[in-house]
Amino acid sequence: MMDVIKKNVISISCGVVTLLAIVAVFLWPMPSWFNGLQAKLEASKSDYDAIKSLNHQSFTKPNLDPSKSEPDALGQFPNAPTIQAGIAIIDKLKEQTAAMDKMAVEMNKHRVLVPGALPNKRGTAWGEFKDEYYRKLNDLKSAMNAVTAPTQDEVTVEAERLKVEDYDKRIQKVGGTEPNRPEVEALYQAHVLRLPDEMRKERAKLFTVFLSDNKTMDCCQGILPPRESAEYPTDAAAVWATQLTLWIQEDVVQAIAETNQKIPNATVETAIVKRLVTWNIPKVYITKKGEVTLVEGQGGAQAGGGRSARGPMWTPPGRGAPPAAAEGIPEEEAAPSTKVFTASPTGRVCNSLYDVMHFIVVVDADAQKFRDFMAKLTDNRFITILSVDIIGVDRDREQWRGFLYGPNPVVRLRLNCEAVFLRSWTKKFMPPAVQKLLGIPDATTATAGL
Repeated sequence: MMDVIKKNVISISCGVVTLLAIVAVFLWPMPSWFNGLQAKLEASKSDYDAIKSLNHQSFTKPNLDPSKSEPDALGQFPNAPTIQAGIAIIDKLKEQTAAMDKMAVEMNKHRVLVPGALPNKRGTAWGEFKDEYYRKLNDLKSAMNAVTAPTQDEVTVEAERLKVEDYDKRIQKVGGTEPNRPEVEALYQAHVLRLPDEMRKERAKLFTVFLSDNKTMDCCQGILPPRESAEYPTDAAAVWATQLTLWIQEDVVQAIAETNQKIPNATVETAIVKRLVTWNIPKVYITKKGEVTLVEGQGGAQAGGGRSARGPMWTPPGRGAPPAAAEGIPEEEAAPSTKVFTASPTGRVCNSLYDVMHFIVVVDADAQKFRDFMAKLTDNRFITILSVDIIGVDRDREQWRGFLYGPNPVVRLRLNCEAVFLRSWTKKFMPPAVQKLLGIPDATTATAGL
């Protein structure tokens, strides 16, 4: 037996190796090798199918024509001239975008009332700011050709003027007597009774817009010291809040003036906007966390029995007023894409591109043409009307109060509005404390603007 083994040792060894190899195929981890090979095969097939599908896929050109709803077929793969043409179109689009951005900034930009007053006071700039503010209110009043209804004090002054300059001179003196004094005094008293109505009619013919009273123009009562006071502002936030308010007022006044310019030589009776009843401009930013108050004070002009400082801003149906941001905690700057629809129908809130404020303007306007004012208010201005309330006006009642509107029907228009200010031009005027409140990075680097 051993001799047989010795003679066939090589054959036996080969047989053992073969047997071990057969066993290894089934016992060694060969299945994982097969699985890996299968995965590679499937991936290769997937790439093949993707490449094959290109032969049947249709490609289109970029649709650059807004009047077309369907893009044109590509026809062939882009060659060098096509690629260059595409690059040229992209460059042109960049130029148009830059031009639109510049146009938007110019449309939104306003002049600072006093250079050097913002973001931090230089010299006597804040004192000059207060004086210029009240002068600016007079300019805005003139821009609308506006006037108040005659007050009792004004009627009394005019009655005294008539007495001294007219009726006293009619009295005849004969031998130490004044025989016609009773007659002249009777005429004078009759004129005094007619005088309020005469003054109202005269103002309605000479002016275009009525104001509710002498305080209607001032939306910063309690924030800036009164005109007659010798005091001046002492807080940068108050000056900034006043400047923002004045920018909104400028836009509203310009819209009123432009609306009434549609009527040649407009008087109150023929004007579209007949009276600026009130406006309410809270010193509040609308942020993603709620309202952020710049400064406490009067948001609207006090008139007609005293309107509230804030008044109702936009309130979503079924909800309460927008929440106020936590005091003392700086607002985290929001991204431009942030939308908060509980704040307003637009969802706009302060972000790294712009800041948002809400305000209310109330006017009495022609019942058939009031939409002209709404159009002007939003035309080429960063103002959006969020809601509209319209009620009819009792012209007889308003006439008794001194506002003569003429024969045409009149409505009272209450517009809840949103104003947007681009930071690309406002940031350099914004006080550091306000920037910190809004979470603007590097808030301490603000410098005085032009």
